[in-house]
This record gives sequence, C-alpha cells and structure tokens, in this order.
Amino acid sequence: MKAVLIKENVFTVKINGIEIPGMRQVSKWNGMVELRNDKGEKLIVQEQGDAEPNPIDAIFSRFLRTGDELRTAGILVIMGSPGLMAMLNAPAPTPAGQA
Repeated sequence: MKAVLIKENVFTVKINGIEIPGMRQVSKWNGMVELRNDKGEKLIVQEQGDAEPNPIDAIFSRFLRTGDELRTAGILVIMGSPGLMAMLNAPAPTPAGQA
C-alpha cells in the first residue's frame, strides 16, 4: 500500500499567554493574512516592521523550504472572530455603522 504525505502549515497563535492551536492560512492579501481554524473562527493578522526577514527566519526558510511562512515576531492582530476576541479579553471589532 502506497501513501502520499500532504504538507499542511498549521500555526498555534499565542497572544497574552493564551494559545490558539490549529490555525491555517486561508488567504493572503495586501500584507495581511487570514488564519482560520476547524471551527471556522478566524484571525486577520499583519506583519509589522521591516519587510525584510531576519537572518534566522531566512535560514529556517531555506532549511525547511517554506519561504511563505509567517514570522514568529512582529505580528499584529487586525481583527478576529468574536469568540476568539472574547477569549483573549479584547473587544471584537464593531462593523462600520454599528456602534
């Protein structure tokens, strides 16, 4: 019996000591990345600071052959599902016109 290995990038997001496991990148646009878990909860994140990866990231990217992975530092949460934001004790963003 033959098998095929399918690589999946799954991230654990850690914010204020709280870990959110099982987040997968589902889209990327204008410097932002949408991460979503199996429950359908999502986070929109953006990388802060210099666009150039640091040397450690570059080494691991070459070693792991994964040049499209998110860096582990300098990630800003833009918005998230209300359940995730409540879990993180942060107010969920209010859609425009609904205050």
